[in-house]
Amino acid sequence: MTHPELTQLTDERRTPMLDSYQQNRRDEFIAGIRGLIEWMESHPDMPAPSSMDTGNIFTWSKEELTRLRRDCGLHDKMFSEYFAGFEHKFSNEVKLHLVIERDKVCRRVRVGEKVIPASPETVVPAKEETIEPLYEWKCDDALLADSDATQEPEPQLNGAT
Repeated sequence: MTHPELTQLTDERRTPMLDSYQQNRRDEFIAGIRGLIEWMESHPDMPAPSSMDTGNIFTWSKEELTRLRRDCGLHDKMFSEYFAGFEHKFSNEVKLHLVIERDKVCRRVRVGEKVIPASPETVVPAKEETIEPLYEWKCDDALLADSDATQEPEPQLNGAT
């Protein structure tokens, strides 16, 4: 299954506004996504990653946000505490956000007040010095064991063994 958004780029579709660093980074990103898609499709028992749901593209001016929104046909607005922008939802699991710092495109307007109750001063009591044991994980199962048998042991703190 392929998305029209992920079709092979041609030289005519490249964004002329990008410098060579940005263009190379963009090309690497696209190649990485294609590689991930091909790898996921060739490993049907692999579950979807748990935290790759949103890609953020940050813009630095209202003009850049406006141009990219228009050029990419983005219409769905999105807001967070610090950012405003547009969202393209490829699926329930994959979204793209085109964002800018909210104060560059919005005005902060006072609409009321909220009362924050006073709290009494608190003093944190002193603590005595304590010694806590240090732990590390050793995996004896061949799947998770260190592959380099000559690996030096980690240095121990406070003479612990």
